[in-house]
Amino acid sequence: MKGLVLPLAAITIAGLFLPTRAHPVHAICAPMTVEEYVQGADFILTGTVSQTAFVPPVDEESPDDLVHTYHAVVAADEYLKGSGPDTVTILEPSFEFTFNDAGELVGMVSEDGVFSQQSAGKHYILFLEGEVDSLVAPGCAGSRTIDQGDQQLIEDVRAAVAAAEALPPTGSAPARAGPSGRSFTT
Repeated sequence: MKGLVLPLAAITIAGLFLPTRAHPVHAICAPMTVEEYVQGADFILTGTVSQTAFVPPVDEESPDDLVHTYHAVVAADEYLKGSGPDTVTILEPSFEFTFNDAGELVGMVSEDGVFSQQSAGKHYILFLEGEVDSLVAPGCAGSRTIDQGDQQLIEDVRAAVAAAEALPPTGSAPARAGPSGRSFTT
């Protein structure tokens, strides 16, 4: 009996490190300031989700070998940072489906996702990275649904964007004139 305990324990511990696709992923997002969200984003926009869809569409009657990813189409109301088209399509990486070898639909859903199947018609503020034609929803980057009561958040973002744009390209403090009239930085 003693001879089996150590090998069984080793197998159990090794099994903890094997990847699985059928279980939800749980991410822990560190709280950040509005300024940090603004700094990390290439684009910040407000908009309404006009539609959501799996690409390619999921047909439970026709299993395939493809990964079906989730996308949200957002009608942009305003770009708070950067610029882009009136409508953007954003990949939601925390929500996808595949079929297993038995033809059963297997999903991967993460709690840190921005969009869901109930997103259509909802208004969002989105802090996005990358190229405007290949955007991915950033789970821990501050993106979330907003409503009329979130006007202060939008004003805080505007102020943070304006403050960031006022910095020199190096990100250092702006030069100021000292008592001798020569410029220096703090």
